[in-house]
Amino acid sequence: MLKQIAALQIYIGYAKKGYDIASKGINTVRNIKKGEFTLHQDFFNSLKNVNPEISKYVKIADIISIQVHIIKQAKQTLQGIKEAKQFTAEELDYCKTVFDNLLDECVKTIDELFLVITSGKLEMKDDERIKRINKIFTDMQDKYSFCSAFSEETGLLSMQRMSEEVQLNYSKLINGLK
Repeated sequence: MLKQIAALQIYIGYAKKGYDIASKGINTVRNIKKGEFTLHQDFFNSLKNVNPEISKYVKIADIISIQVHIIKQAKQTLQGIKEAKQFTAEELDYCKTVFDNLLDECVKTIDELFLVITSGKLEMKDDERIKRINKIFTDMQDKYSFCSAFSEETGLLSMQRMSEEVQLNYSKLINGLK
């Protein structure tokens, strides 16, 4: 009986060592798996953070500056065509609607810019952020070109109408109709 107890004690020791080995192996695998997950998690979290150098990117200030120019030009154009009194109320409403829609699109573009340059909003690599900022810059330039062209066209139309009015009044004066 004592021999059996001694043999069982030896087997218990072997079983305990086997259990310890298995437990350490499982913990090692668990730690490796958790470490890899943590690496992936750290990588994705890093994509949410904006590199401070990107925040200093010169095109960001250019985009905002272009928007300010668009706002000023739209305001000046509307004021100019109102003062010229060469457009009907419907035409003035149309011009105002065009500029309002343009300014709404500019606000959307600026909102997109702030999403790109604000940490925690989008998961992007630095080069992806730069590409998106460049795309936003090009989009804002297109909006400015449209604003300038539309303003120029309304100004020319106003001047043509003024010229026609002056010629008509002169013609009436010469022909004694006025």
